[in-house]
Amino acid sequence: MKPHCRTPFHTLARVLLAAIAVLTLSSAQLSASDKKSVPASSLKKLDTQLVLALKQMRGESPFDKPTSLEPNIPFKHNGRVLVDLEGKVSTALLSQIVQAGGWVDHSSVTPTTLRAMIPFSQLETLADRADVKSISPAHPTHRSGVKASTAS
Repeated sequence: MKPHCRTPFHTLARVLLAAIAVLTLSSAQLSASDKKSVPASSLKKLDTQLVLALKQMRGESPFDKPTSLEPNIPFKHNGRVLVDLEGKVSTALLSQIVQAGGWVDHSSVTPTTLRAMIPFSQLETLADRADVKSISPAHPTHRSGVKASTAS
């Protein structure tokens, strides 16, 4: 019977294998936690129709099986949705929207509201901001064709 020989190489190999196993398990846990949803507090800032549209895009319940349910989103195009955002409007918020691939209707911007076309994939990230109170689908605004006359 051959004696069991322990060399520094064998010890080092076992330590390296154990380290690789620990790293593999750690990275698997991190990627699983990355897939978790955005905090519920952020989802509460999103209109129910936007949450429904996100679930539809991801194939989550109730869209994981055939359904006739459709989110009521008046304006959407190329993975983006026209929304009304309420909160503290700042240059940082406007910049984040643009950097995320959206655009802002600058004629709609007030200190507390704005209208923007935002990628669906960025809705939760924007809702997670402390300066955002709510995000809802933009609905058409009706303008009167009557112009006020000026008295002469």
